[in-house]
Amino acid sequence: MPKETNGERFIRVVETRTNKAIDAIERIGDCADVRIYEYSPEQVEKIFLALENAVAEAKQRFFNSSGRKYVFRLNDTAGGDDAQ
Repeated sequence: MPKETNGERFIRVVETRTNKAIDAIERIGDCADVRIYEYSPEQVEKIFLALENAVAEAKQRFFNSSGRKYVFRLNDTAGGDDAQ
């Protein structure tokens, strides 16, 4: 069996991780049900800002290797902008 190339490994890994991320985002959308959950417009804005920031940072990592990781915290007044 031939060894997996870096390009083949990238495709395998990124497809799996992208599909998991899409599933997780869909589950966040499930929290919009006001019969089950209570939330403010400010909380919703903060959630989607965090997601948009995480996507922007992930995209940037393909062009820059800073390695910075975004950590989301809903109650963080600074917007959850911690690095790990």
